[in-house]
Amino acid sequence: MGNGRMHSTLGTVVLTLLLVLVGCASPPPAPPPETAGGLVTSAPPAPPAEVRLDATQTAVRQEEERRREEAERNRLVYEDIYFGAESWRLDDRALELLRWKADWLRRHPEVAVVVEGYSDQRGGPLKNLLLGSRRAGTVMSFLLREGIPRERLTAVSYGEERLMAQGSGEEVDAKNRRVRLTIRDTP
Repeated sequence: MGNGRMHSTLGTVVLTLLLVLVGCASPPPAPPPETAGGLVTSAPPAPPAEVRLDATQTAVRQEEERRREEAERNRLVYEDIYFGAESWRLDDRALELLRWKADWLRRHPEVAVVVEGYSDQRGGPLKNLLLGSRRAGTVMSFLLREGIPRERLTAVSYGEERLMAQGSGEEVDAKNRRVRLTIRDTP
């Protein structure tokens, strides 16, 4: 055998060995999933991206709905119905607000409210309790006509006992002549 042929055969053998070694250098296959009583216990595959996006969108929509409901509940409680001096008559603005409140109460039959009547400081305590009572009664009557059941409504008068604004003058008095609905705890 000639020297050239031996080198050629030796080169071929070395090249074959290198190819075999490189082929074996690939990573080993993943071990089979562990089993517990014959059941596969490996983690399930991750959900597709569109499913994760849908879940995120659903969570965002739920949070938006929760915030909207909270804002409406706050409007029910904190947006008062105002009256003129010595009056328990409902003006157009009061009627519009009461229609909204009645609608909210119809959509939330689980909610009961206290209709709280207030007055300003003019007149004596007894007169102001009576005026607060008439204001609360007017609002309660409106809600009853709008279909809110009596058992969900309680009227009370605080007269001048719980003033919204302190001081004197028409602007202060106007803030105190009001009815507020508060949510009553139900058993």
